[in-house]
Amino acid sequence: MKRLHRRKAQLEQELAARQQRLMRAIGDLDPYADADPHEVEERLRRIRHAGQSETVT
Repeated sequence: MKRLHRRKAQLEQELAARQQRLMRAIGDLDPYADADPHEVEERLRRIRHAGQSETVT
């Protein structure tokens, strides 16, 4: 029984480590993963506006 508890604890640690690596990888791929959706929309609007004003002038 102790062996099962140890194995369960080991698997839980491995799972936590994998989840942490996955979340870090997602964060690396998507810099806006943790951002507020309204903030992202505002940034995109500013970027689009800046791009339009550059092409007009």
